[in-house]
Amino acid sequence: MTTLSPSGSSRRRSNALPVTLAVVAALAVGLGGGWWFAGRSTSTPVVAASSGPTCHSGTGSPSGSASTSASKSASKSGSPASTKKPASKPAGALPLPGTITVNVYNATTRKGLAKSTSVELAARGFHTAKVTNDPSKKIIAASAEIRFGPAGAQAAQVVAAQVIGAVLVPDNRKDATVDFVLGEGFAALATPEQATAAIAALATPSGKPSEC
Repeated sequence: MTTLSPSGSSRRRSNALPVTLAVVAALAVGLGGGWWFAGRSTSTPVVAASSGPTCHSGTGSPSGSASTSASKSASKSGSPASTKKPASKPAGALPLPGTITVNVYNATTRKGLAKSTSVELAARGFHTAKVTNDPSKKIIAASAEIRFGPAGAQAAQVVAAQVIGAVLVPDNRKDATVDFVLGEGFAALATPEQATAAIAALATPSGKPSEC
């Protein structure tokens, strides 16, 4: 009895079939894995690492919170500029020489002293009125007496600054005129610089500059 063996073509087909199936399976696995990775990359965002801390604007940050607190505090208590009291009128607001009327009296035996002194006072801007001998006929040892009433109290200070060693003598006159009475101790008027310094000292008696 003769046994028939498969032909060569049949053996080749049977050997190729497992290889084909293996290739198809590998392709299927590869495609499935690609889809899985593609779906994972689209569904899960990738966060890039930051090189520094992230800053947030607004009141969420400490600085914003501090600014808000400071603003609220300022709105309740008021800003320093709004609560600061206006500066009081400085004492330096003394009358100017041109607004002061001065009577120049001579209480010495030196003739013409009242006249020459009145000329100097006029040159400094004072308005001179009476120029004569002292009507009270007093003996004055000081350089000068500055006589004035309540209305001329500030003007008297400006006049007194024109001579070193002057003595202020208030009286009951009703107007603002000031008497400049030359005494035995008079030698000369203070220099304009000395007078200016004396008036400045009156403006700031403590020696400190006035507050702004």
